[in-house]
Amino acid sequence: MFRRAVLLIEKSVKYTIFQVWICLLATTFFLGHFAYSLYAWVRFIVNWIRFGKLKKRVVIIGGGFAGSTVAKTLQRLMEVHLIDTKEFFEFTPSVLRVIVSPNQVKSIQVMHENYLPHATVHHATVTEIKPEQNLVVFKHHPEESPNTLLSYDYLVICSGSSYHRPFKNPNLVISTRAKDLLAASDRVQDAESVVIIGGGTVGVEVAAEIIIQYPKKKVIMIHSGKKLLSRNASEKAGTYAEDFFRNHNVELILGEKVQIDSFIFETSSGNAGVQFSTDKGTKISADLAFVCTGMWPNSEFLSNQANKALGAQGFVSVNSFMQSELNSNVFVCGDVANIQEEKLAQAAGNSAAVVSKNILRTASAKGNLEKYSPTDLPIIVSLGKYDAIFMWKNITFTGFLPALAKEAVQWKVMISF
Repeated sequence: MFRRAVLLIEKSVKYTIFQVWICLLATTFFLGHFAYSLYAWVRFIVNWIRFGKLKKRVVIIGGGFAGSTVAKTLQRLMEVHLIDTKEFFEFTPSVLRVIVSPNQVKSIQVMHENYLPHATVHHATVTEIKPEQNLVVFKHHPEESPNTLLSYDYLVICSGSSYHRPFKNPNLVISTRAKDLLAASDRVQDAESVVIIGGGTVGVEVAAEIIIQYPKKKVIMIHSGKKLLSRNASEKAGTYAEDFFRNHNVELILGEKVQIDSFIFETSSGNAGVQFSTDKGTKISADLAFVCTGMWPNSEFLSNQANKALGAQGFVSVNSFMQSELNSNVFVCGDVANIQEEKLAQAAGNSAAVVSKNILRTASAKGNLEKYSPTDLPIIVSLGKYDAIFMWKNITFTGFLPALAKEAVQWKVMISF
């Protein structure tokens, strides 16, 4: 009877602690949301006092980190139109967890219309811009809709980037969008073997999510570099990631490049799957493959302006004020801009802040334009939910604290919507 009483007390204490923890989380979320709302209003009032209500139309292409930042900043000061292929903002740094935890999508998406009550949102695909006429041409979804023309005083191109898709096959996943990863989650669960092509940030996170959720699954990683995370300066980070995967029985194939023309969409046993070779003759077969390499800018709608607008590999050329060579009223920010920096969400937000200021200063003829200066920003690579790698310049931290920091970053961003 005494033991039973002790167990009841222990259960009661645990329940109380859990309830207190939930209350603390709820209170923190409420206070954080309130603090950001207050900050947003203060920023609006300061901008309104300085620039006033401007009778100008701004059209923004893309609703990621850059596009949402510009739209939120300008929506009460100008006429803002956001054109995006999605109906929502998506916190892309955490999107890969959707592969193994589909419910994650609820916490990383927010409808554009919910945080842009003073803007017009177009769920559409841009097909062309006509800078000489200050026009954007787009098709509302579904894409069978007729072309729509929208004039602008200022245009902001922040259409982001995506992975190059050499093939279309259900056993080859080439996307970092939640919709596509959700569609692949059942195939990941059913597959006996999965291969990850690319050992950069995305490839490492995909492989980690899968092996943590399915520890008995055969996972292979192939990377052209001699070490994982080879684009980053930290040797410690690559070593930590490699040790993590070897401890989880992931097969690593480093220093070998996949031959695109060697793909066969069946396994060696004749079942549906993926089979290919590397430049060193290694043959790889798996039920499912994730391609996490070959990121390209989403700039197809500028193909008729390519000679003037596009730089290396299709990125949009800009000057130091983030203006396109197409026209001084065309600004560019985020991943699609031809800037030598790591393509990170934080960098997209920073360039968008500069673009917002420069549009206000140009439209009101008040103040000098601000230059954008790329800086080294920290990178956090998740290895499942409770482990991560923090990299910034020559500093590297690993373990639970970086994982907690990434969760905090997601919380900080999402309360701003």
